[in-house]
Amino acid sequence: MVETKIVGGVIWSIIMRWSMKAIGLVNTVILARLLSPEDFGILAMSAVFIALIEEMSTINVSLLLIRTKENSKDHNNSAWTVSILQGVIIALLMVLLAPAAAAYFKEDRIIDVIYVLAFLKIVFSFRNVGLIIARKELQFAFDFRFMIYARLIRFACVIMLALYLKSYWAMIFGSLGAEIIAVVLSYIMHPYRPGISFRYLREYLKFAIAMIPMATAKLLNNKFDVIVVGGNSGTSLMGIYNVSNELSSIFTKELVTPASRGLFPNLSRLTEDRKIFTGVYKKLIYTATAICIPIGAGIWMVSDNLVYVLLGPKWIESIIYLKWLGVYGALESITFIVSEHPLIALGLERKVNLLMWFRLAIRMLFVVAGYMLFDIIGIAIGMAVSALFSFLSVSYFALKELNISFKEIIKSLMRPSISTTIMALSIYIISPALVDMPKIIMLLIQSVSGMAIYTSVLFLMWRLFGMPDGIEKMLIDIIKKKFSSVS
Repeated sequence: MVETKIVGGVIWSIIMRWSMKAIGLVNTVILARLLSPEDFGILAMSAVFIALIEEMSTINVSLLLIRTKENSKDHNNSAWTVSILQGVIIALLMVLLAPAAAAYFKEDRIIDVIYVLAFLKIVFSFRNVGLIIARKELQFAFDFRFMIYARLIRFACVIMLALYLKSYWAMIFGSLGAEIIAVVLSYIMHPYRPGISFRYLREYLKFAIAMIPMATAKLLNNKFDVIVVGGNSGTSLMGIYNVSNELSSIFTKELVTPASRGLFPNLSRLTEDRKIFTGVYKKLIYTATAICIPIGAGIWMVSDNLVYVLLGPKWIESIIYLKWLGVYGALESITFIVSEHPLIALGLERKVNLLMWFRLAIRMLFVVAGYMLFDIIGIAIGMAVSALFSFLSVSYFALKELNISFKEIIKSLMRPSISTTIMALSIYIISPALVDMPKIIMLLIQSVSGMAIYTSVLFLMWRLFGMPDGIEKMLIDIIKKKFSSVS
């Protein structure tokens, strides 16, 4: 029953995030044809600067409110009050530091962009705290509806303005208008009416002291490469690199990351029974690996056609970046499941902080070395290599904390690893026979055949390994239940 609720929450979160990313992907595909890489580069420079300020000064209100067992009005109102206060503070910091960002990126146009986005940050902070309450109460269907509505509104606003303005301002003003509508929508959809309260302010500040270092390290882990690219290239190359990064994350990190949205509230309820917690944790590691490893390899194999079909000919330069960033995204996704929210659910924020900074040290070392050896492409290579080292080292520490054998996990990874190798070889063999076909047909054949081969080999390996508990067994059980209900 407990595992069913957890799986249900995770599935809702994945459906929500992938629905949002599907909308975002369509948005990017359209904008890539309306706007230039330079437009995307200006927005990327502004976004990474803003994200750095946010993570260095943000109290993660939702995590603490969800983890708190008590469900009182004072707790809810304190969370809403803290959200507004930090929104105003972050906006002020953005305005004050905008000239410094322009100086680093050597691009004065981002100053006005940052000013507008600072106002957007204040607007966002007024969202109804009832949205977090709904997640705490495991109302994932509600969470899904709101996030999809908000994303569709943003999609409509940005595309309409892009058709008219044909510049990066379409993305800025479109996002601002959409956020104003989303805030109003949050109060229409959820009945909770928050008020100002400072009763638990000290508790939130204490939580922030523990979490801000981790959040800062997490951001630098994810964006250190973009920061280096932005400071050592023009807006056009920055746009190409960042779009490649975003595209790879849609198919890797964005599959696993949303699972935490439904995973964290459920795992927080299992902390008193470490045996059940550990069992669920092991299944999550294998599931993440079985999904992410083949996707990372698949992106590498089909990147040429993927870029041409989704982005168009003017983005061809992004192919080589997409290959390496796809590998990085796959490995980083698995590391995220292993080391972050499960340990936070157990109250081990200090441990997570140390692991995050350790990962950052590895990342900075390989990214800087990659840039010195191979210029900008070396940054993408450094991200992929550092992700592999991070996965191996962080997994060891996290599994030791939960008393799980590292050898046991390595053994479970053999099935998806072997299946992925056979899939990649198959795509490599059939691709020369498809070169005369239209790019979109070639991409479809490569993708469908790759998925079919991987799934078939994975299930064959599962049977050869004695049909252990895992995603294969779960899928078979679901299919059996569907057939039995029909009959």
